[in-house]
Amino acid sequence: MEDPEHVFSNGLHLANLVVSSNILIDSWNAISETRRDIPGTIIKHHPNYNIIAFVGSPRSDLEKKTGLVPISKISDFQLQRSDTQPSFWINEAAFSLFNFLGEEFDRRQEEVETSFKPDASISLPAFHAILSLVQSGHIPYIITGHGLNGCVASLFTLSLLTKPDLTVYYRPLCITFGSPLLGDTTFQQAILRDPISNSCFLHVVHKDDCVPRSFPTTGQNPCKPFGTYLLCSESGCACFQAPDSVIELLKHKSRDIVAGNQESHTFDYKEVIERLEKLLLHRNVSSFLGHEVDSFKAGIAAQITAAGLWQRQQQNEGIHALIENIANHEQEVVKRQREDFDPAKELNRMKVCLANGKGPGYYDRFKNAEERLDNTVDKYKTYLTVFWEEVVENAVKKPQLAGAPLRSRWLFSGTNYRMIVEPLDIAEHYRRGEENYLTRGRSKHYELLEKWLEDWEIQRHWEKEISGSEVASVTWDSCFWAHVEEAIRSCRLLDRRRPGAPHDSEVAKLFKFEEYVMDLIQKGEVSPDIFFEKSSYMQWWREYQGKVSHLSPLVAGHYKGFLTN
Repeated sequence: MEDPEHVFSNGLHLANLVVSSNILIDSWNAISETRRDIPGTIIKHHPNYNIIAFVGSPRSDLEKKTGLVPISKISDFQLQRSDTQPSFWINEAAFSLFNFLGEEFDRRQEEVETSFKPDASISLPAFHAILSLVQSGHIPYIITGHGLNGCVASLFTLSLLTKPDLTVYYRPLCITFGSPLLGDTTFQQAILRDPISNSCFLHVVHKDDCVPRSFPTTGQNPCKPFGTYLLCSESGCACFQAPDSVIELLKHKSRDIVAGNQESHTFDYKEVIERLEKLLLHRNVSSFLGHEVDSFKAGIAAQITAAGLWQRQQQNEGIHALIENIANHEQEVVKRQREDFDPAKELNRMKVCLANGKGPGYYDRFKNAEERLDNTVDKYKTYLTVFWEEVVENAVKKPQLAGAPLRSRWLFSGTNYRMIVEPLDIAEHYRRGEENYLTRGRSKHYELLEKWLEDWEIQRHWEKEISGSEVASVTWDSCFWAHVEEAIRSCRLLDRRRPGAPHDSEVAKLFKFEEYVMDLIQKGEVSPDIFFEKSSYMQWWREYQGKVSHLSPLVAGHYKGFLTN
């Protein structure tokens, strides 16, 4: 675990970045400058981005709706789903307003679709990375709304994020002001599964605005936050990204809310934003924590104070527990970000383990359980397989590019994984005494990775990439060893069958395998380890030599040099 003195919270820095970018005041002005009684949308043009604002006063009866409805009631609305998350629930008031705006919603979406022009694709892992591109013109649309209109803005943004032909080039940034929580736990988890989509949301909440606190966060079907939250007051603001932190801080109501002094329906964020632009968010909070202070907790205390949720003059015995809890939630997010699974690093570590073995090639060592003694290779194999199965599943549901499931770097990485790991699956398949791996044992995600590589017609490019790699000594066809195992089986069947149709069928298979091997050799697409003395391939070769009478290229020794090296 890291020394807490060297771990820092960036919530104040991120808040300063947001305030200094002008996107808050531009977004709020787009909302507040248009007065209308009927909900609708307007568009404001700025030099570096366009703002689509959901504006107008929702019907008064909507404010009384605090229940949840299944999102499936919204026709044609798609959100990333999985077998374990079959349905999501959203707040009923937002659902009703969404339906009311149906035609205008579709019209604005069509405008966005027709306005996009292909450019270099952008892949961004976090909210601050997206924010840093706003002023450079790489976020062409900001979607915004206040209160329930903010919920509809979120739904509109989510609908855009399901369209790869739009978001492979640019992603929208959604900014809501004082909006209630939108959906339940499964809704939140579906968004969190895609960190880039989650990073497209900034929710601005004032300490005295009770609307964001109006939906249940506990109970049988609680509402849950997603995205980044900017909690603010007249004295400052701070960003929080851990959902559990947001829940705790929303529960921590200010004295004005408790006393019932705040008219939340008409809360105006303009003065707050203008004041924030003039403030420097630097506070000395070490004295608040006495001798227990560390840098991360000090940062959290500064964030809570800046957001106006704790005044120095307040006698609040629970503040230390609040700081402790928020610090734990936020530090867990930092820890996950730092420990995010890196498939390339894990694959390289696995290659090192495989390369350090002695005897035959890594396929045969794994098949004979020699590589499994300390479970190291098994561990990496499991991690990598789980990761790439999810990548492929997500790419099927939500392609990374218009007309292609994966970007080239992801496809190269997936191909590298497939070439290294699939032979281990083949080894396990045949070690268990099973047959016909290609038809009975091959995972769907391997098939799709291979098909996508062929569909993209980038094999020459991939060969160039891999030929310059120090770890590229692998057989090109990830199913090579499955073909070897079936060829060994055909050789042994010849011993038990008399000449005739079955016998001729196995001979035909062997001839076909022979042509397949020669083609790989001539293209230089086989690894030298297939020729190791104790390899399964050499086992097939020795059996094959004595069982065919025709003069084949292999038997004639056309690649004798390979066999003797």
